[in-house]
Amino acid sequence: MDTLSHALIGMAVAGLSGHPLSPSDPVYIAAVLGAQAPDLDIIAGLRGGMAYLRQHRAMSHSVPGVTVWSALIAAGLYFFMPGVSFTTVCGWAFAGGLSHILVDYFNTHGAAVLWPVRKERKSCHLLNVFDPILILLMLSLYAYPVPMRHVALATFTLLFSYLGLRLALRYRAAKWLTAYFAGHMVIRITIMPSLRRILFWDFVIETTDRYFVGQVGALYPVLAVRAELSKQRFPKQPLRRKIPFSVSFFRPLLHSGMWRKNRTKTVKPFIFMTCVTFAVRNSAIAPPYTLMMRTFLALPIFTRMAVNFAFRVNARKKASSKADTISCRNYLHRRFFFSIIIPPPRGGVWT
Repeated sequence: MDTLSHALIGMAVAGLSGHPLSPSDPVYIAAVLGAQAPDLDIIAGLRGGMAYLRQHRAMSHSVPGVTVWSALIAAGLYFFMPGVSFTTVCGWAFAGGLSHILVDYFNTHGAAVLWPVRKERKSCHLLNVFDPILILLMLSLYAYPVPMRHVALATFTLLFSYLGLRLALRYRAAKWLTAYFAGHMVIRITIMPSLRRILFWDFVIETTDRYFVGQVGALYPVLAVRAELSKQRFPKQPLRRKIPFSVSFFRPLLHSGMWRKNRTKTVKPFIFMTCVTFAVRNSAIAPPYTLMMRTFLALPIFTRMAVNFAFRVNARKKASSKADTISCRNYLHRRFFFSIIIPPPRGGVWT
């Protein structure tokens, strides 16, 4: 949701305390800051658009993330307002942050509420990113001089009533689409708020042979199909070896094309192998045991021959560029070859 909507909901959360509305009240400050804090992950955009898409509404929009934000907000308020209670302002900041991620769950883009258990973003597809109708309804509640607790209760009643109305309208739109596409074998119907027209829904309908993309009215049955995409089936290509046998034999188990910082499944085994190799090279154990350990560490290289085909296909899809692949491959070759195959000089180690 937009910043103004989160601020109004944060003020409603603080209004449940019964305090009059005041910009200097630490309860209101904590709740409003907590309601805005999860969107500070926008700073990930400094690293590029893809980094922003990966980080936005991820960890910061989860319960652990809200807990961290609440502690930081409480620490800041406790530093600038020494008389406030740390636990009190932390609790109100947490309540404001929790309202943020719950409202974003009903939003089109969703939020990773269950992070780190489940990192995908969950969404209910009921609200748009910017909903002017909801904003005007919430602002209208401040036009009357009533206690803030009444305004807060009215805000949440209005919010849940609006969500219920949107849910009923979406259910009715689904019935219209089911009747309109009755002649097709429908597999899945996805309906979400339209980004351009507030009183319309965008839909994607999957059938056995094609996809239908379009818009349907929220208040009246007006339907327009914007695109009709047929499903395409691609034949499976046989796996082929494109590198010489001698080069493939000395490649490590971890394919060089998959060595990237965001590939945790590759980083962890690589770090483990590197640490074990370093410990064996610098240990003072007897030579027979050292030889046995070196043989054990060399086994993945021989196992690489059996799984070479599958790894190469997967790595070619994930490699960022040819230059990165070549540089990482040379590094891994040199690292594994000198640390596992060739023993270090007597009285020294390889660097």
